Amino acid sequence: MKSNSQNYFYSGPVTSKKFGKALGKLTLKIDKKAEQVEFELLDCFNQSIRKAGCVLLRLHNTLTLLLPSGQIITQICPEPLSYITLLSEGPIKKALSYVSPLRSLMVVSKGVCKQLTVSLLDNEQKTQSRAHLRTFTSSAIPTTLTLASLVYLRGYPNAHESLSKKLDDMGFNIMENPNVIYEKLIADYSVYEPKPKITIGNNATAYDTANSIIRTYLKVAQANEFGVIADIDSEFLHDYRVSLRKIRSVISLFKGVYSAEQRSTLKTLFSDLMAPTGRLRDLDVYLLEREMYFTLLPTSLHQGLEYMFKLFEAERNDQHKALTKHFKSASLNKQMRTVEKLFFGDNPPKAGASATMNASEYATGVIWKCYRKVCAIARGIDENTPDDEVHELRIQCKKLRYLIEFFSTLFDKKDIGTVIKSLKVLQNTLGLFNDYSVQQDALKEFIDARTLSNTKQNIAIAQSVGALIAILHQRQLVERSKVVAKFVNFDNADTQTKFKTLFKR
Repeated sequence: MKSNSQNYFYSGPVTSKKFGKALGKLTLKIDKKAEQVEFELLDCFNQSIRKAGCVLLRLHNTLTLLLPSGQIITQICPEPLSYITLLSEGPIKKALSYVSPLRSLMVVSKGVCKQLTVSLLDNEQKTQSRAHLRTFTSSAIPTTLTLASLVYLRGYPNAHESLSKKLDDMGFNIMENPNVIYEKLIADYSVYEPKPKITIGNNATAYDTANSIIRTYLKVAQANEFGVIADIDSEFLHDYRVSLRKIRSVISLFKGVYSAEQRSTLKTLFSDLMAPTGRLRDLDVYLLEREMYFTLLPTSLHQGLEYMFKLFEAERNDQHKALTKHFKSASLNKQMRTVEKLFFGDNPPKAGASATMNASEYATGVIWKCYRKVCAIARGIDENTPDDEVHELRIQCKKLRYLIEFFSTLFDKKDIGTVIKSLKVLQNTLGLFNDYSVQQDALKEFIDARTLSNTKQNIAIAQSVGALIAILHQRQLVERSKVVAKFVNFDNADTQTKFKTLFKR
């Protein structure tokens, strides 16, 4: 049985004249819905809608969603949409429920769209088949794409086949993958992967691997720069920082791969690239956690939080302006040219004593050493252990995770998945412990950095922040109490055996 609709695409415009006036004994009727409407092609920073096999368009005041099945659904949307959660209840909001409520929608392409409907009529003027055509012309690049949705009307298979053949004769192709819409309508279209797969050859050296990882994550960082400047979604800055953090981890963890002098230079270089982004990211995190902070306190203390978040928002605006200026500065351009010459030019980083080691041999050595360090620290933790040692365990777990992920393609995918999954459970608890600790320190600094006079606003802020710090401290204690149990779970016999089998040589 045929599906209710089938989508086709054609690279170029299609006019009513191209269809002619008849197909056999059936008459072709062309109905123009509108001369022209504006369109916006929408997606999130991480391309979650595209990756789900969907296409989201806003045509004038209507959202149109093309599903992987070929079905097209619509929903009225009179105002520009920034978040799916702000959309009124309806079929598109339901279909896009997988999109994170924190992710902002962004316009990835826009232009104009001409719409027309082609119908096949019999001699009694009954419609036997129908196709809806939308011709999109991008305003950013000189390209036009026509999307045809052929609707199957029950009881008229021959008419459906005739119209399908007509589209084929006109040069239309069946749309197997909606990616074609993104490819045709977006300038310099590329698929965004925040964690790209890095294939390491059997004969690759540790030096080759380190350079490959750094090159890969440099590209990820650079892909996020425009989004940081445009300030569409805070996740652009997050991924920019994560990419640089992974590069810094390579430099730190791949001991002996670069010369001591080169390693020191690289550490300074990437630390300088990372430093200007820190405060803005901190403020983004606070603002993202806004709802959580309000749920922690009684309504009588909400006024102080309102004042605090207004101050955060004002500071964030200032920080974003400063970072945008930095991203466009000659000094950053010079830093990036230095980096690109090292990793994309003819003057690569100076090699160290371990540079020529086989990547697989090097990987097993550094991962096993890091794993043993994690175990040594964790096995010494009890209720009397200083918080600094718990923080050190978190740092070592992150290093271990990065190393395993960097070299993952050298090992069995299922085995690597198992060890990473078990490590994640421990990391989640350590992460919460750290988050609560960092938030307390930040809130204390927020209060200490201001000379608060006894105004109504300052008293409200002090009361709310004081209560918030106390609650965060209690939550930190709860997470700390879980650390030992989580490590015992991680340190089970199966995981020990898996690590020994994979990495001990």
